Amino acid sequence: MSQPFQKKHLILLVDDEEINRILLTSIIEDRGDCEILCAKNGVEAIDLCLKYQPDLIILDILMPAMTGFEVMEVLKQEAPTNQIPVIFISALSETNHEAHAFQLGACDYIHKPFHADIVQARLGLQLKLIEQRLILDQLAHIDPLTSIANRRKFTHDFKNQWLKCQDENQPLTITMVDIDCFKLHNDSFGHTSGDKVLKQVAATLSSTLAALGNNKEHLVARYGGEEFILLMPNSPVEDVQHIIESCRAEVEKLDIRVQQTNDTLSSFHNNTLTISLGGITCQPKKNLSPNWLLNAADDLLYQAKKSGKNQVHYRNELLNHANFIDA
Repeated sequence: MSQPFQKKHLILLVDDEEINRILLTSIIEDRGDCEILCAKNGVEAIDLCLKYQPDLIILDILMPAMTGFEVMEVLKQEAPTNQIPVIFISALSETNHEAHAFQLGACDYIHKPFHADIVQARLGLQLKLIEQRLILDQLAHIDPLTSIANRRKFTHDFKNQWLKCQDENQPLTITMVDIDCFKLHNDSFGHTSGDKVLKQVAATLSSTLAALGNNKEHLVARYGGEEFILLMPNSPVEDVQHIIESCRAEVEKLDIRVQQTNDTLSSFHNNTLTISLGGITCQPKKNLSPNWLLNAADDLLYQAKKSGKNQVHYRNELLNHANFIDA
């Protein structure tokens, strides 16, 4: 798992005086791990924040037309920017100004004239805190056994992708995946072997989706137990059908051997562990519940299991909005 702090931090400098922007840029560039955006007024700062969502903002207070305090009040009202940490930098020396900055949610306050070592130290502290938050956030969304996304991450992304596809009139595909007869494998070979199988299947699903999907917004998550789920927004039906079938085939190619009994003889294909998949593509609409899509994928998975396992049941849903209710 890659560490978030290996990437460069994006810093937005906001100051109406060019000399200050030049000095701060020089100080920050000495770190070697930051990219810098500059704004000379509040309106420009807000536009850049909404467009690029920087990791940290260094914000002057006294600017014409719009003060730094007013800029921060606007940023706090916008969902994409309300969590971005802000360091105020100002010639104002009254304690009530500094207090007001922290009341608005500032993470630090630097007085002008500023000193390079002070800026470096306080910037370094905030960047370290950002890195730690990113690591914690990443760990909170990773399944510890398989190192892929967990159900919490899927739920978060599914909600966002549903709304995004709805707004952009794009298709969204969900695929439920279940390892066939996984309990028998655990009973036959033990849970340590079962854990290894889960890791192998997770890695195979991830690599297959990455190789064929070519879409950074695609997601593979462990949904629970031996179940996985694929989230594929903004992809043509033909592509997702190929991806889903390829996932099935690639897991079968792992050739994970299983121990059969007379009761389970018909459940296996060539003594090899397999997966069943249920996928569905729809066009998200305001009068359609996301839960309906999840339930439909789950029903298709059930049909695949009931029909003999190691197969894909997929449906390209032509929406008839009047028939859909919140599940």
